[in-house]
Amino acid sequence: MNQIKVTLINPADRRYFMAQWDDPLTGKTKTQSTKTTLRREAERFASRLEEELNKGTHKRATTTTWQELRTRYETEVSATKAPRTAIKTQYAFNTLEKKFAPTRIDSVADAGFISKYAAGLREDGLAEFTIRGHLAELRKILRWAQKMDIIRTVPHIAFPKPIGGMKGRPITDEEFARMIAAIELATLPTIWTTADGTRKSQPRQVVSPEFRAGWNDLLVGMYLSGLRLEEAMALHWTEDSGIMVDLSGPRPMLRIQATGQKSRKFQMLPITPDFADFLQKTPKDKRTGYVFNPLTFKRGSRDGESWRPLPGHVGKVISAIGKAAGIKVNGSKYASAHDLRRAFGNRWAKLVMPAVLMELMRHESISTTMDFYVGILATDASDAAFKAMHTTGNTFGNTSTPRHRKTHKKQYAREDSNLRPTD
Repeated sequence: MNQIKVTLINPADRRYFMAQWDDPLTGKTKTQSTKTTLRREAERFASRLEEELNKGTHKRATTTTWQELRTRYETEVSATKAPRTAIKTQYAFNTLEKKFAPTRIDSVADAGFISKYAAGLREDGLAEFTIRGHLAELRKILRWAQKMDIIRTVPHIAFPKPIGGMKGRPITDEEFARMIAAIELATLPTIWTTADGTRKSQPRQVVSPEFRAGWNDLLVGMYLSGLRLEEAMALHWTEDSGIMVDLSGPRPMLRIQATGQKSRKFQMLPITPDFADFLQKTPKDKRTGYVFNPLTFKRGSRDGESWRPLPGHVGKVISAIGKAAGIKVNGSKYASAHDLRRAFGNRWAKLVMPAVLMELMRHESISTTMDFYVGILATDASDAAFKAMHTTGNTFGNTSTPRHRKTHKKQYAREDSNLRPTD
């Protein structure tokens, strides 16, 4: 077969240089945009294209529309994922479409476009962590499109550098007690539209006295178990389709089916003794239905009808409780449901090895588990240093008299006691 020769043309009605060649199979002349106005870059493009054509590895630009890609991805991929994962993907699709309204997948599968997309999200005030999440979802979509031969290559995506630290922090026992005390003080805005079309809002109590016990049990249970919010709300006494309490063996366990697990894997989860004691306080004849039942009034209900809210609303209520208790965990962010899980990890990191904590919290990576050990290891190292100095009496080059050394020891003892954790 004759070698294909690609040449460059610069039509007056086109913005970019065009690559042109004769198809040896059909005998027709074909063209493709180089997407550049610079001759040197166009020549490089033509050279790569000529090599791909002669090796048989070249793929023509796709004619698939963005909407067709989204429909296929949601039907073939998102439908097989956990509900939260599917929601994240849907949110990424919606955000990109709202900002740029793409029509063709080729326009999205471009490094320049993705860079503008990230910059646009930053202009909208999104945090770097959130931007990374959107870009990660887009990369998964494009990689799938490449596997399905919808696009030729996945463009380079420049991810924002991760910023160390948690979005929240573990709350202390004292702070948790304040949250329990503030359950009935939590408020959320109630929004309504008046007859003249004006939207008004006012804070409204979300946990009335008759519902307090259910919310108290939920907070205590999450604090003792380290369960994620969705897992706690799905925890069941008898239904085995999701996550269920199992008290039949020598040790209390949680049985988690793949559908109720973030990793989509079946798992038997060990639970800590304090959470086991909490569960066993429930009388045997009451061990039916959901373990946690935080109730609230239905929106717009005039007869005081109650309902068991969805996890999203429960998360808002817990954050409102954290705000009512005045517990800030990061800047202006108040304690949330996940900070209860962080408290669990921080508490047990002092008592068990990383591999055990990884099992208790069901982390996929040991590096995630080790995040809970950073502060604890630093505190332990500081304690050891002070104790070593107290034992040896060495002031490391200090030429003061023994009386001064004794004074220094008292000072270090006071500092040492101040450094010890109070929780």
